Amino acid sequence: QASVALARIESPDVMIRRRLGNGSGSAEVDHLRDLARLRKHMQSRGDVFCRENREDLYTQFQALAALSTTMGVELAPRSFRCTYTRNYRTLFPDESRSYSSDILEAAFQNTSEMWVNGIKFEFSNEVGLNAVDLQVRWSSCLETIQILSKTKGNLPSSAKRVLGQALSALDEAWANFERAYITELIKIEAKARDILAASIAKEMNLQAVEKAFANDACKPACWSGALSSEQEGLVQCISQLNVAANSQGKGRDDFRAGIMVAATKILERDSSDSGSGCSNCQDKGARSVAAVLAAGVVDSFNAMRLHLREVARCLERVDPHLSNNPELVEHLVAWERSWELGSAWSPLHSTPRTARLTSASQRADLEPAVAFSTAQKRSRRSSSSSLCASSSVRIWGRRPWTT
Repeated sequence: QASVALARIESPDVMIRRRLGNGSGSAEVDHLRDLARLRKHMQSRGDVFCRENREDLYTQFQALAALSTTMGVELAPRSFRCTYTRNYRTLFPDESRSYSSDILEAAFQNTSEMWVNGIKFEFSNEVGLNAVDLQVRWSSCLETIQILSKTKGNLPSSAKRVLGQALSALDEAWANFERAYITELIKIEAKARDILAASIAKEMNLQAVEKAFANDACKPACWSGALSSEQEGLVQCISQLNVAANSQGKGRDDFRAGIMVAATKILERDSSDSGSGCSNCQDKGARSVAAVLAAGVVDSFNAMRLHLREVARCLERVDPHLSNNPELVEHLVAWERSWELGSAWSPLHSTPRTARLTSASQRADLEPAVAFSTAQKRSRRSSSSSLCASSSVRIWGRRPWTT
């Protein structure tokens, strides 16, 4: 426990340089004993990767890296990190060793597959073989340290050579596994976000069609067909996204753009009738219910589109497990609920009398979805900034440390 306390007070690189820099061979043995005791201390907790070992693991990694540097162990090449995505370049900004508990834990778990958004992804044999190699090199290096820590007096040159070889083999195995594992994680992440990327692309296409003749009073006949086609394409993508990510709703995928078209016509007619004045209270009540339903359909669709635009600016920050993104799930829940109600009780599919009879019971159900859309409009600017400045970056797929 004294060695653990010392490691937390004094950084590993300072500790090693202080001990080894004075030319005393026995100082090397003292440091190896500290590492051996630290290892035993972590093993006493059972799971080496448990939360309680967080600080000790970090100390161990830093100590091993500093020991390798002090002993002149050559650094394994890590130029492959320049190909990492922005998230991983944040974690690995240079070619230093940067030992991480996430990498080591992934090697020891050595899972051959990963399920994301209901899709099975398999790691290559290269990842599996490199994981086994890292396990062997890690255990061998720690065993070497354990044995050499029992040396009495100065550490012989032959023992130094053995230690240097163990540290070098560990670093090479670590770099090989990191390259293979992170590279495949990046590919899996990209594939897992495919449906979200496709939705973003469809939304951009719809924007382009809407803007093409936005200022023309008389739009060409082809414009209406192109608009309908792009709307349908976007709705289909959102439906697939709803299946993959909407863990709080039903995950329906059977909605079509016709619901949006009908809702738009209802709102236009309601606006026209309001301007001209309506004397028939019953018809006015029916139209009021229809307008609430239609507004929910249109507002939730527009809110979803705005969220896709925000996500497009920082797609790499989106959790590939799409259901783990709260804002995305909230938008999908509101969209599914509004479109479900709109498709079931649209006046295009029911008589005004039916609309009046269901108005009292359904109005309460509609209010949360409409309120959500309204709240999204008010907080759109603040939510967009918080989305791209999301929580701390870490290796995706690994369990987070909790406090």
